[in-house]
Amino acid sequence: MAKDSQLVVDARLCVIPPNLKLNSRSHVMQHPRKVPMSFLTAFRHFFVVTLIFFNTAAMADVKDTPTERRLSIPGSVRGIVMPREDWTLTREQLRPGDTAVYYMFSSERRKLFFSVYIDKTNVCQSSDTCLETALKNSQYKDAKELQKSDDGQFKIAQFFIDHPQGTPINQTNLLASAYVDGQWFDIHISKVGKERPEFAPLLEFLQAVVVK
Repeated sequence: MAKDSQLVVDARLCVIPPNLKLNSRSHVMQHPRKVPMSFLTAFRHFFVVTLIFFNTAAMADVKDTPTERRLSIPGSVRGIVMPREDWTLTREQLRPGDTAVYYMFSSERRKLFFSVYIDKTNVCQSSDTCLETALKNSQYKDAKELQKSDDGQFKIAQFFIDHPQGTPINQTNLLASAYVDGQWFDIHISKVGKERPEFAPLLEFLQAVVVK
């Protein structure tokens, strides 16, 4: 299977929290590095949207520096900070009232998908309970070789899903949860391949992501 097509399959499998009733907009951010058009075209077909190009300055809840990108609920002093690199924002959804937001990104260089769900909630009130809540998503019912760990910032679960939704690929998944100042920060990083991809690239990227 071609690399681009593997990434397309994985885009379809990225999970949006089921309790998220949001307004949505999908678009591609402008970056210093050019993303191959075949990659962007694939996303256009999968999300059945018109990709809108505009400057990051127009988005109050996504703030860029030359090296970093900060994601948050509009007006919040807490957010997720990630490396800017070549990450392309492919989907953003905001709950009416600005109490929850969902972002999904892809990286052509890293061949990873990265999504963040931020929610002002008391559904879970610790990193442990938030991770357990995330794992209840029905999309993870076929998780194999589940392992849990703690890196000091996030509670982490890593697992495989073989042939998700009948596709001819294997998906490696990493979930990371933190609960800070009444907000649940829920991260999902994934990678696919004909064989099970290693966890190392996912864990390496997570180390560059912080809540602050």
